[in-house]
Amino acid sequence: PAFAAGCTAVVKPASQTPFTAIALVELAQKAGLPDGVLNLVTGDAATVGGVLTSSPVIRKLSFTGSTPVGRKLAEQCAPTLKRVSMELGGAAPLIVFADADLDQAVAETIKGKFRNSGQTCVCPNRVYVERSVAQDYADRLAAEVSKLKVGNAFDDGVKVGPLIEDKGVDKVEDHLNKVKAAGGEVLTGGERHALGGPCSARRRPLARWRRCSPSTARTRCWTRRTTATWVWPPICSPRTSIAPSASAAGSRRACAVSIPA
Repeated sequence: PAFAAGCTAVVKPASQTPFTAIALVELAQKAGLPDGVLNLVTGDAATVGGVLTSSPVIRKLSFTGSTPVGRKLAEQCAPTLKRVSMELGGAAPLIVFADADLDQAVAETIKGKFRNSGQTCVCPNRVYVERSVAQDYADRLAAEVSKLKVGNAFDDGVKVGPLIEDKGVDKVEDHLNKVKAAGGEVLTGGERHALGGPCSARRRPLARWRRCSPSTARTRCWTRRTTATWVWPPICSPRTSIAPSASAAGSRRACAVSIPA
């Protein structure tokens, strides 16, 4: 949109994932985009963000990320009256009714939640399943999730690749521990892979809940650096739990599958 309006752009990728943005800019240059039209800045988010938000030259800021950071950026943009467009932490649901094709529902759940190891802003964060088919759905989902291969994303057949940082892995383990502590039943995975140690992998956990309480179950895996310069961070799958809840539509009784970001 910026280019279509005749504007230039400055892109600040997430500090943990600069390489994709760098590759995109390189491809743009190779495609003939003039120098100075698409600009890239990497570095400390707070430092770079402060410069961009305070600059009187920049007239609009677009941000995708957490709500607290979005709020702070909006505050920083206020003195210069910048326009802002933000996509902040959502909780998009996936709904499965009793008359749905459950095989397709399971396939779409896995496709939506496990893409990029669950690290995209369009991954479903909740799944509502009508109670009459909740057990069948859970069993099918557990069976398909157990088939997903975790490992180095460059290896053939691997479906679940890396989480980007240790903090994300710690959050995964915290969710899994909360599921177990609250009486959740792990349907598949949830334990360390036989590789063990700092180069360990885990299967993807799927927890069935026995009470009306939203929570999650996640897992992780690490792989060694793939080249002398590329340090591969922890690998992790999305987390999924199933909990009885209120109806998803009208007076129907339903089962909610919580898959928070």
